Amino acid sequence: MASDAAPRFFFVHVMKTGGTSFVFQMTTNFAPTEVYPNEALDRRAPTDVEAYASVDDLERLSPERRAEIRVYTGHLPFVARELIGPDVVTLTLLRDPVDRTISVLKHFKRLYARYRDLPLDAIYDDDIVYPHFVQDFQTRVFALERADHPRAFAGAADYRSLRAALEASPGSHSVLAPPISIDAARLARAKQNLDDVDVVGVNEAFGAFVAELRQRFGWWDDGAEYDARANVSSELWVATEALRARIAHESAHDRALYEHARELIAARARS
Repeated sequence: MASDAAPRFFFVHVMKTGGTSFVFQMTTNFAPTEVYPNEALDRRAPTDVEAYASVDDLERLSPERRAEIRVYTGHLPFVARELIGPDVVTLTLLRDPVDRTISVLKHFKRLYARYRDLPLDAIYDDDIVYPHFVQDFQTRVFALERADHPRAFAGAADYRSLRAALEASPGSHSVLAPPISIDAARLARAKQNLDDVDVVGVNEAFGAFVAELRQRFGWWDDGAEYDARANVSSELWVATEALRARIAHESAHDRALYEHARELIAARARS
């Protein structure tokens, strides 16, 4: 059981920002049962990853299990913090939206048969990938409210429906709950919520993010440099300059949030 005096942490893992590498490193500081989701306690099977992205699973945790957990991780929106408690220390990583989007496209091309033979441009236009995992994704993670009824990742579509849609045969169509639209008010809320995150990092300065956590919380006290990276694409799939330009043009909200994160990091470093 976690001590009442021991801090609890929530890592808001924005998909394809370098968070998988960080989770592997962060969890070495905790006992396995102190980490959510735990393979034996929170997953339905060793290969089940639903708990990592499901707000529903988080909401169903028993009081006994909650009492054990000291660090929550997952592809969960910032608003999930309300299910954990106001005293939780929040951490997150963001990434340049063009680089993040290209990483997302490669991720789906690598993992799902329906995208395997498609060029990155076609995956970008896909009616599942773009609205649910690309468009304003980083902003949606921090802009969602409980009234939006988020269920997985950064939207109202549940994990199983999203996975079934991704695993369906090429050319098939799925009906999914649409993601929320981001406007100026939503962007402002996302920035405000990001301001409330205790430690903010960006992918391009991953080492500085880890160094800050080491200094603030005494993690990795064995002196090792935990800088190994996971889920790094090794395929020679190249995004065209035209695609990169299009992503840049169509990711204004995520660009604004990313730049806000960089300014926030710089301002905190000066204080």
